[in-house]
Amino acid sequence: MPTQLASRTYTIGSWQANTVDTNGVTWGIIPQGSSHFNGPGVRLNQTPKPYGPGGYRIRSYRDIRVITLQGFAKAPDVLSSLRAQDTLRGLFPAGGQQTFTIADTAGTRSMTVELGDAVKITPAKATPTYFDWQLTLSAVDPRFYDITTQSATTGLPTASGGLDWSTGGGLNWSSGGGLNWGTAGPPGTVIATNTGNAETWPVITFTGPFGNPTVTAGNGLVMTYAGTLASGDTVILNCSPYARSVLLNGVDQRANLIPAMWMSLPASSSLSFTLSATSGSGQMTVTWQNASW
Repeated sequence: MPTQLASRTYTIGSWQANTVDTNGVTWGIIPQGSSHFNGPGVRLNQTPKPYGPGGYRIRSYRDIRVITLQGFAKAPDVLSSLRAQDTLRGLFPAGGQQTFTIADTAGTRSMTVELGDAVKITPAKATPTYFDWQLTLSAVDPRFYDITTQSATTGLPTASGGLDWSTGGGLNWSSGGGLNWGTAGPPGTVIATNTGNAETWPVITFTGPFGNPTVTAGNGLVMTYAGTLASGDTVILNCSPYARSVLLNGVDQRANLIPAMWMSLPASSSLSFTLSATSGSGQMTVTWQNASW
C-alpha cells in the first residue's frame, strides 16, 4: 500500500501522487503548476451583427476539459527512478482512457480522461534519483462525479379497497352515499436529487416481470421499453450522452426504447421518476452521481 503524504491524493489506475509507493518512490504534486483547480473552458456561440452594434447568440457550452498535472518524483536509487519514469510513461494504453480521481477531506471525485499530450520528464542533473514530470489529461465529459452512487427503488403503484359489496348483496350506499373507489397506494415514484453544480444523468434499471415498463420524469419526458421482461430480466437505460445504451440482460436493445426521451438531473435540483407498465409486478431503480465543474 502506498503511504499518503498529503490530505489530497491523485489517482490514475494503480498510480498515485502525493504518496510514497511500494517501491519507495515519493510522488509529489506541485499545485502552482497544475490546472485541475480551474473549471473547463467555455465554447461561445456568438455572431457579430453585420449592420449594428453587438451581436447574436445561442446557448454556450462548456468545452473539453484539459488538465495539467505538474509534479516531482524522488526515488531511493537510480534503478527505481528509471522504473518510475517507465511507470509514468505507461499510465495510458494506446488510445485508451483511465479514471482520474481526486480524494481529499471534502470527498472523492472522478472523471474519465485520456492522455492529452506527451508525458514530460525532466531528470535532475545533480541528483539522478530525482525528476520533474508533467501530465496533460483530456476529458470529453468535463464534469467531476462524486465517487458515491445514489440510489432509489420503487415498485408499481398499487391500490387498496374498492366497491363494497355488502354481505346482503348489492352496493353499500351507506355512510353518506357514493361509490367507494378505494384509496391510493404507494405512488410508484422516486425522487432523485443532484446536489452538484453541474447537470448529471441517471441510470434507470427495470427488473421484471414487466410488460412495456415506462418511466415518466417530472419534467414530462418519457421512456418506454417496448417488450416483456420475464421474472429476473433486467433492462438498463444509461442516459448519459457519453455512454448511452439500452441493455436487456447485457444485450443491446436500443431499438426497443420507444419513445427515447433521454433524461437528465439539473444542477442543484431534484426530479421525480414515476414507474408504470401494462402488466407485471417488477421494480425500477434509479441511480445517479452528483456532478460538478
